[in-house]
Amino acid sequence: MMRARFPLARATAVVVGAAVALAATPAAARRYTLPELIERVNATYPGVQAAREGVESADAQLSQATRLWWPTGNLTFGITGSPEVRCIDPVTGKPWTSGGDQTRALSSCIRTDVVDLRSGEQVLPYHGVAFNLGINLIQPLYTFGKIEAARNAAKAGLDVARAQVDKDRADVTFNITRAYWLLKWARAAEATLDDGMSRLKDWIKKINDEIDKGKTTYTENDLVRLKLALDAAELTSLDVDKAKELGLSGLRMLLDDADADIDDTELDIDDVAEQPLGFFEDAARTHRPEARMLAAGTQATRAGKALQLANLMPDLGIALSFTYAYAQSVDDPQNAFMNHPNALGAGLSLVVRYNLDVPERLATHAKAAADERAFVARRKQALGGIYIEIENAWLDARAARRRADLLRHSEKVARGWYNAVDQNLQVGVAESRDLVDAARSYFELRMQHLKSIMDLNMATTTLKQTAGVLVQ
Repeated sequence: MMRARFPLARATAVVVGAAVALAATPAAARRYTLPELIERVNATYPGVQAAREGVESADAQLSQATRLWWPTGNLTFGITGSPEVRCIDPVTGKPWTSGGDQTRALSSCIRTDVVDLRSGEQVLPYHGVAFNLGINLIQPLYTFGKIEAARNAAKAGLDVARAQVDKDRADVTFNITRAYWLLKWARAAEATLDDGMSRLKDWIKKINDEIDKGKTTYTENDLVRLKLALDAAELTSLDVDKAKELGLSGLRMLLDDADADIDDTELDIDDVAEQPLGFFEDAARTHRPEARMLAAGTQATRAGKALQLANLMPDLGIALSFTYAYAQSVDDPQNAFMNHPNALGAGLSLVVRYNLDVPERLATHAKAAADERAFVARRKQALGGIYIEIENAWLDARAARRRADLLRHSEKVARGWYNAVDQNLQVGVAESRDLVDAARSYFELRMQHLKSIMDLNMATTTLKQTAGVLVQ
């Protein structure tokens, strides 16, 4: 019996050990392409989510302004105890409950018994229940544009909120794009440096061996030049390592994913954006969030001015009222000038409401008019700045395209020289100066070409952002 348990126990241990090992193994990092990164941050980044909630808030404010056309008023309901107050019989002079004719007393109840405040028998509210229900409503008919101005201002606020969403999306798209290309460049540069330093180390070893064997093909000066070139490459690698760490940490912060990474495709030009300058200027008028905010701000200031002008006019409306009162132990007097504790009534009337603080309202209207003129001037100034920014970004992108083309050609030439010198070194006929110059030229131009690709991609991204077409 004991022997039969060991295989089962061993199998159980194997299963448990495998489960623990699988649980301890970290999940593979998700590798994103640039479109996938942009899609994710536009959907999940907290700043974008907050801006979308701002749209919901602005939409609710527009709904609130629209509902100003709805009737407003108040409803009151009170309940308490009822004292005992009875009608006086005109014949007997006594309350009808004391033997008088109830019908005659109620039909000619022109006065009630006098309450003696020194005695609480009638005053104390324990004789019944009393309650009062009152409803008062005012339905606006014509406000001389007050509600329309409030709705226009709310619409402008909604436009600003929507533009803010696009602005936050463009900002996070720009940041994730910058992190992507920075990381892509750093890894390409790291591979180039690794290759270059490996070649330099091979050259240094070969020349050092030649010198140790007593051959006069190379000198100590040749060896020093190569060692200095290797040190320069190692110094450059420090900056590349820093850029790689910054790009990866920025990427993971924006995604809120500690294991996120980018794809393994080679660093290449994504989009050259060769449209003319006018294309991006026209696009900015329609799509750039800041330009849309300025347009909405102009609408809001005009609505504010219209509202202050409308506040100088009265409001017309219909007033409706309803009252129901009941006191259980109180007789109702037949006198229009007396209080009626038991009542049922309704009213309907046309009302005009006008506030008499006219001097203050005139000053407020003058301020609103000045604010509108100031905002129009500020908008013109800001649009001018936007167009200068677009032109600067367009010129930067054009220069980046030319720089990338030149460096691509220069790298190709330098690579041919570098390969030729490397082959000559293998057969022992390479000149020392050619070794250093060819290696330095190729690897420097290679690094500059890689940098120019990243710069061109970011210049294109910047141009699209300034024109408002970076995100759809």
